[in-house]
Amino acid sequence: MKKVPEATIRRLFYYYRCLKNDHSESPKYICSDTLGNKTGIKSTLLRRDLSFFGHMGHKGKGYQRDELENKLKNIMGIDQQHEIALIGAGNIGKALVKYKKFRELGLYITEIFDNDLDKIGRRVGGYIVKNVKYLKESLEKNNIKIVILAIDEEESDEIITQLQEIDIKAIWNLSSAQLDLDQNVIIIKEDLCCSLGSLICKMNN
Repeated sequence: MKKVPEATIRRLFYYYRCLKNDHSESPKYICSDTLGNKTGIKSTLLRRDLSFFGHMGHKGKGYQRDELENKLKNIMGIDQQHEIALIGAGNIGKALVKYKKFRELGLYITEIFDNDLDKIGRRVGGYIVKNVKYLKESLEKNNIKIVILAIDEEESDEIITQLQEIDIKAIWNLSSAQLDLDQNVIIIKEDLCCSLGSLICKMNN
């Protein structure tokens, strides 16, 4: 299989979410034009995205909805549950815990950590916020491989040191901290300030 572009992987979630949420009185098959219109993505690009994963369509009919939904679910790895550790129980962290759409994708934040004594011991979304000094111990005990980092940059040094000692597989970095970890750890950085700044820049140019 060819290396799948990052943009294609992101669009798979649009296709999956559209199929999952559009079952009421829908026909058994859906063509690329219809699915493209519903997701706001050109049908030619949609067909190219799906072609990375083999032949999925049915000649003269399009894509069988349930079949395509299940294949996308399997490709994205959301046909099983994934437990996630959240580091940072501030406003962004609290919002993530309450975001129900994650659970629809089989993503569950089950461990929450912070180094703020005012937050430690309190409940967020039904889970008790733990002291970040127990991060390594908790993640190893519960075999958690995915981490969301939602902290201020000035708090990151101690946490990054711990992350370097843990056998994790992936980090969703919502902080401005630069992570120096094993090259096998998948890191996706989402800098909210840069994203919003890019929006303003495009408005003004």
